[in-house]
Amino acid sequence: METTIMQQAAQLQDKLAAAYPDLLLPQAVPLLWLGPVRPVLTIGVNPSPRDFDNEDRFPRKKNDQKAVDWAKTEAEAAMRQLNDYFLSGDVYTNWFGKKNGAKMEGFMNGAGHSYYGDHASVYHMDYVPFATKKRMGATGLKEELFQLEDMRTLFQQRLTWLRPRQIWVFGDDVKRALPEVEHGPVQLVPGYPAVSFASGSVCDCPAVFVHAKPGEQFLGLGSATDSHGRHHGSYGSRSSLREIGAIISREIEGLG
Repeated sequence: METTIMQQAAQLQDKLAAAYPDLLLPQAVPLLWLGPVRPVLTIGVNPSPRDFDNEDRFPRKKNDQKAVDWAKTEAEAAMRQLNDYFLSGDVYTNWFGKKNGAKMEGFMNGAGHSYYGDHASVYHMDYVPFATKKRMGATGLKEELFQLEDMRTLFQQRLTWLRPRQIWVFGDDVKRALPEVEHGPVQLVPGYPAVSFASGSVCDCPAVFVHAKPGEQFLGLGSATDSHGRHHGSYGSRSSLREIGAIISREIEGLG
């Protein structure tokens, strides 16, 4: 089933490459998910082109090779490599952070989870599994890509296969793109009122929606202060990330 999904993703990648010749990183292949299948899944936008700065981190194809041709012979080996992410020691820490560090890892540590180690309980998937030459927001095509029916179908196929117990969705842009989203009232994080969250579901899977992105250390909040006089820049510290993650986790448990 994994290789079948990879082949379908490769078909979509070739379709996008034909429609938007300057959009995708030519050597990149679909990154269906990152890490061993675990109970908790975080969801982001799409892989960064900087993910491919290290030639050994991910599988690659030749620049002029169609993704479907690559997938015919390499899909199975590629899935093994993607499943070993967070185990290999070669992680894109600018987004995920180091073990017991800041960024996504720090936030998820606060929520009682980790990407790393013997007791790791979380792994990652991007809604768009294709690395773009520019960051997604600078392509001018983000909303168009998000609304593609083929993209939604690919997301649902992956989610059905993975069957996580809980999903954490980061960013309102991602939440808007996901199919079959339901959530309750949006709440502010006590003590950190510039960050909001909600509890709900995606395709009937329990989900937590956080409007900001800890992998960016909440840079999207801008350079300002919140209603308590706390500068948004302080939200991105390791201690603050852990505290915000812990608060949201407690609040979600209380709602249950």
